[in-house]
Amino acid sequence: SEYGAGNLLESPSFEKSLYGWTPISSNLTRAVAKGSLFNDLCSHGQGYCIVAGAAAGMGLTSSRAELYTNRAVRSSVVVKAPDSTGLGTYTLTLKFYSLDGTYIPEVTKTTTFEVTQTDLWYYIRLNETQPELYGKNTSWSDLTVTFTPATNGGSYTFYIDRTLMQQ
Repeated sequence: SEYGAGNLLESPSFEKSLYGWTPISSNLTRAVAKGSLFNDLCSHGQGYCIVAGAAAGMGLTSSRAELYTNRAVRSSVVVKAPDSTGLGTYTLTLKFYSLDGTYIPEVTKTTTFEVTQTDLWYYIRLNETQPELYGKNTSWSDLTVTFTPATNGGSYTFYIDRTLMQQ
């Protein structure tokens, strides 16, 4: 993968591209941070992803990552509201699939996080422990980040960086 030993995601820090990421009711744009003189910093490296759309539930999802069966999974992302349109609730979801691609809903893991300030990077973490996965024959997983705005109407924007899925 692009960054980090053991990171199972393609383009996890958006340094080179958006490869491996699919928009959900949104548009994805890769950005390169201009630096502190322009008040444009990211949490890791220079690249990050801008997610923009007009629907609650917008976001992005990773391509499926191949897993070792019956091992714990750790995932995280950092998100930032560049202005008031990015304030609201962020949901990080890990979905698991069997070798033949069948979704295994009983081990889906979700966490939510409320972003209340602009211009700060917020860290969101999610762990799926080994006992929860044991015997489920999980072979693939994808990571999804969705956004529900604090106020409805208009268009919304948030930034995402430093995505991680490890075993």
